[in-house]
Amino acid sequence: MSSSRGFPLIERAPGSTKASLYNRKVEQPPPPIELREPEVSLHPWAISVLARAIRHAANQWNKQVFIATHSPVLISQFEPRDILVAQTEQGRARFDRLSEIEEVQELLEEYAPGSLYMSQAIAPQGSATIEVIDT
Repeated sequence: MSSSRGFPLIERAPGSTKASLYNRKVEQPPPPIELREPEVSLHPWAISVLARAIRHAANQWNKQVFIATHSPVLISQFEPRDILVAQTEQGRARFDRLSEIEEVQELLEEYAPGSLYMSQAIAPQGSATIEVIDT
């Protein structure tokens, strides 16, 4: 398999290869698309490119995309209305849209969602943050 630049994927850096494969996965037809920690091995710039591709798939191709991540860089690429925060309460998972969590609304006016995740204002350590793009 060759990239669009003519280099076989085997000769490309692992992060570039992974970004190419994720972009191909985003382009596949059947919704929903689920990505688990897609930021692993990606440069922060490549994470932003991946986020743009995901938003494009959601908005232009009417795809629903779920991302499980612990990356503040990736989390900050999305709007609070597009982020679901998963937390465990009494052994059960609970999902809240970040834009609807009252306690952090003022903080969201000044800080990126990834910064709130790093400070544990959302999804305290041990919990996962799941992002969703509604179509």
